[in-house]
Amino acid sequence: MEAQHARFYMNFTKKFWAVFDMALNVMTFAAGVLLLLMMLLVSANVVLRYVFHRPLGWSIEVSLYMLIFVAFLTIAWVLRGEGHVKMDIVTITLKESTRELVNTITSAVNTAICIMITLSAVKVTWDLYESGYFTPTILMMPKWIFIAIIAFGFLMLSIQFMRRTHGHLK
Repeated sequence: MEAQHARFYMNFTKKFWAVFDMALNVMTFAAGVLLLLMMLLVSANVVLRYVFHRPLGWSIEVSLYMLIFVAFLTIAWVLRGEGHVKMDIVTITLKESTRELVNTITSAVNTAICIMITLSAVKVTWDLYESGYFTPTILMMPKWIFIAIIAFGFLMLSIQFMRRTHGHLK
């Protein structure tokens, strides 16, 4: 019976990480599309402003929103590829076993911090949603949308840090 539970756990884990990796890839692709659209929007605004003297008043605001989405859709993907900024000048001088211990501890601490940020962002998102608060800008967008993407990005980052912690423990 225990072997059956172990097999189930292994299969579930393998499927979970496959789905998670696919989600990270889809999110990163979506971020790439947003980046392309942002480039086109900024270019169109420059042409409209300097050639036709008719700028798009909302383009800078939309570009800023797109930039927020790009950052938080890709944050966990960057960590998965170990592409984040590291202070490895200290760790490269350590023995392999000590380096793994340091990486395990920092990954576990980062997991906890990301979970706290996720929970805080979820609470703020809900509060903003209930209050109906808008950003006082041209488009008057509901602010909860932008805090929700932060919560989602940090949730995915938390899961990736958990994975990283588990990988270092092995």
